[in-house]
Amino acid sequence: PGQVGRYPSMMHKLTTSAPRTPWRHRKKTRYTRTPAEKAVLKQNRVECNTGYREALENINQLIMDQATELRAKFGGHNIEYYYREILQYARRTKKKCSLSWWNAFMRQEMKLINDGIPEGKNRHKAAQHAAEISARWKGMTKEEREAATEDAMIELAEQRESKAWAPHNVPLNSFQDVNKTLQSIDNQLVELHARTGTEILLIAVRANVDHFNRPHVFQTARTVDFFDSSIGTSVGDIAICLEGFCISGVKEEAAAPFKVSRMYYQNFNRNIMQKYHLVLDNWPLSKFVAPGNINSLTELRVLYNAWDSNASRFRKLSDEEYEAW
Repeated sequence: PGQVGRYPSMMHKLTTSAPRTPWRHRKKTRYTRTPAEKAVLKQNRVECNTGYREALENINQLIMDQATELRAKFGGHNIEYYYREILQYARRTKKKCSLSWWNAFMRQEMKLINDGIPEGKNRHKAAQHAAEISARWKGMTKEEREAATEDAMIELAEQRESKAWAPHNVPLNSFQDVNKTLQSIDNQLVELHARTGTEILLIAVRANVDHFNRPHVFQTARTVDFFDSSIGTSVGDIAICLEGFCISGVKEEAAAPFKVSRMYYQNFNRNIMQKYHLVLDNWPLSKFVAPGNINSLTELRVLYNAWDSNASRFRKLSDEEYEAW
């Protein structure tokens, strides 16, 4: 009680309502340069500006040379296009353009054009019809533009949302997306740590056995020391355990209310099902025995593949299922 009573008085020492006042006073000194010193400074500024402009021109020429190489390698556009692509790459990778009526109108018009192309023929690109579509766009009033793109804006927003959030259908696409995104995040975290000294830990693991990504760990030096000295294990080991948990099919609703101390194959219904309300779905073998009692390599492979693919798994019975059982 004594400590609780003293707590408010201790807090008074940490805060104050008094305004902040200067505590150091310095005399401002002003140095007057001579004409000769001013002339030297001016000459230095001129030389610096001249050298800076020459350096910019040289770098600009290097970028133009790179754009020329891209044009020769990939074609399809002029050198000016690749020049702008190089200059805008850093900004475009960090900032996305917002939805606009023009983008929705262009997408809508190109869809109409390509829908009329016979099957098997090459689809047209936006650059091939940009001039004529732009001419129609410029001839429309603001009200006409809004009316013409009302549905197209919704479709464009849904397309962007699907591209950003919808799960990948092909594991390779997911693998590439994860790699590029995590690399970008790592680069930003490195810069954040360098600027602020913030200690950071990031763990990313796959949640699907069909995906190809290995556990990804980003950590700064102090977090390494913390896990080694305080927990006695490395973050890499924790990441591996987390991956195993995520791809094993274990879910909150499938777990028992408390830890199952032992697995019973004999009298499973009484020792596991009745006690923990757990059922084992899709056991692939004819006999329900412990894997150590299986003598056939073929059956062991069948059992392993069933668990690995999540075809066989433990599941918690609902109250209705348990009552019916």
